[in-house]
Amino acid sequence: MSEKRSHAADRLLSIDCLRGAAALAVFIFHISIIAAFPKRTLPPFTLLNRTYRDLISPLGLGSSGVNLFFVISGFCLALQQWRSGRAHLFSGQARPALLRYAKNRLARIGPAYWLTVLISAILVLALHPVSPGWFAIDVLLHSTFLHFVHPRTFLSLHGGLWSMATEVEFYVLFPFLLWLFARVGGWRFIALAALVNGAFRVAVAFYPFTPNDYMTSWASLLAYQLPGRLLEFTLGMWLAEIYLQKDPRWAVWFRFLWVPLLPAAMLGRGFGPAYLPDMLLGLFYFALCGAVLLPTTGSYPPPGAFVVWTARFGRASYSFFLIHYPVLVILALLCPIPESAPYGRFLFLFTAGLPLSLGAAVLLYLGVELPMWQRFRA
Repeated sequence: MSEKRSHAADRLLSIDCLRGAAALAVFIFHISIIAAFPKRTLPPFTLLNRTYRDLISPLGLGSSGVNLFFVISGFCLALQQWRSGRAHLFSGQARPALLRYAKNRLARIGPAYWLTVLISAILVLALHPVSPGWFAIDVLLHSTFLHFVHPRTFLSLHGGLWSMATEVEFYVLFPFLLWLFARVGGWRFIALAALVNGAFRVAVAFYPFTPNDYMTSWASLLAYQLPGRLLEFTLGMWLAEIYLQKDPRWAVWFRFLWVPLLPAAMLGRGFGPAYLPDMLLGLFYFALCGAVLLPTTGSYPPPGAFVVWTARFGRASYSFFLIHYPVLVILALLCPIPESAPYGRFLFLFTAGLPLSLGAAVLLYLGVELPMWQRFRA
């Protein structure tokens, strides 16, 4: 890139940095779960002769990296289409445009994902007794991004792949959302998305589902599908429109908007009803992305080495997101520290898992994700 960096290039650099932060947050969250930490609280620990119990875990917030990924996904997809003309997928020859869009999405996420599904399936076969019939169905559903159809398959092969099903649901609905956004405008579009999202989550939260013995309840399964995560994606789409407007007044709003949303999101996550936190986190990450993308000074300082390397990691964050969980599962089997010492296990998994996951991600990115995308995109 030339020495005179464009604002657009710097803003995309910022998006890559945010992607890297989101991937690292999810990585830390998965370490805490595999290290036998409770999902929401820290394990008991003693400090200065006093034992602390049931403290809210900051590590659990790492799972909100998925919320950030969803906002970024909506932003990037809408930005790409609107730079080609508003509602581009429905203008001119719509069918070729839609086919090209579908091919590009599949080329972008498919090859690395399918290899990860294969690796995860081999690990499950090696580590657990399986029912051949159910296992074949499980692999097939994961391979077609349909593992959201049953609680038994939602988290079965790879604990992080649930979000890929939600992502693909968004890809399928995106052309319609793009058309609807163009018809009703930003504010009305977001209000409608919030209404659908909130009503769906409330209905799921209060419906008397029959308990099951699987890792996921029916309520959790349904809440994590697109109707229950719609606001996050659509906020990203709206942010793309705001970004293209280049109105400096938005920058002032975003500079301060994330400040009250952060404690609101944290309180909602810690003490609010189950249907509220993801919506609040979506709003917070929308505001945070806006603050990063729309600087009030009108220019960016030259990026330092840390920003450049973070952005490079962000470009490979999809591969890192896919491959780190199998790496951590293997490390957990080799970990010499028992589950009764969760802090020691966490330290081992982090110090060994980060470089190994980075190395595996580089191989997956350079060997599969990037070349397949370059070869098959339309």
